[in-house]
Amino acid sequence: MKLWETAYRINNSSIRTTETNHSPYNHPDMYVGKLIGENWIPFDVYTYEEGEYTDFYNYFGGLPVINRKTYECLRPYLEGEVEFLPINHPGAELFVMNVVSVLDVLDYEKTIVPISPFGNNMRYVDFVYFSEERINQSVYIFKVPEAVTSRSFVTERFVELLDHFKLRGPQLNLSWRTEFISDVSQNQIERYNQVLQQLWNDVTSEKIPFSQALIDIQSNKTYRSGEYKLRFEYESIRLGTLTNECKIAWRSLNYITPKLEGLLWHEDDTNDFGDFI
Repeated sequence: MKLWETAYRINNSSIRTTETNHSPYNHPDMYVGKLIGENWIPFDVYTYEEGEYTDFYNYFGGLPVINRKTYECLRPYLEGEVEFLPINHPGAELFVMNVVSVLDVLDYEKTIVPISPFGNNMRYVDFVYFSEERINQSVYIFKVPEAVTSRSFVTERFVELLDHFKLRGPQLNLSWRTEFISDVSQNQIERYNQVLQQLWNDVTSEKIPFSQALIDIQSNKTYRSGEYKLRFEYESIRLGTLTNECKIAWRSLNYITPKLEGLLWHEDDTNDFGDFI
């Protein structure tokens, strides 16, 4: 498996809003993986730098912008992962690709997630490592909770789509491939699967929904659901994830994915909290 990060392509045309138009800042939800189409109001953009290619345009904040032809090619495949939002351009019919597929797929033991210097709500990721078993093979494009405001990742399926329709996409920088984790032995994988299965089997207490677990952890309780643990520490919500080493790696929970919301949680007092990261 290979995964790429989307970036500006030098040969693509570039667009921007007018100096008095602050629409990108007035639509912060464009950057956090949420559906916003119901309240969307198209805003005006113009081309400030002509490029050789116009299938994808370079735009503010790295958001992918596409023309009508690209939209018609990609829309049937990317529904559910991308929301296509129209914007106004004097010479072309354009759409912003609002990536709404946010997947909790990072290997937290190896990935470093520091806070961006631009503010507490902006985060970036260094030394990206993914847990391949968490990535559905049908996925085309996604974001990760730790960098939901800044990065989109694409799979080989997305690259194949571009090749099939002969589209000049955004710059694709290889971020990760399966070979990067070749140091994970088969014994580690088998041990991980055994521990995970045991965690699912050893549930004797009452299960509650995620919303209730968020309330209960503020009373110094810890909850578990499979490979995840949840607790309140240092005045913030902490999410623990089972690593390949069968330890718990902890991080601040800054984005709640649909997967976490859909899980049922049970109280857990085992002493495997590991270190906070």
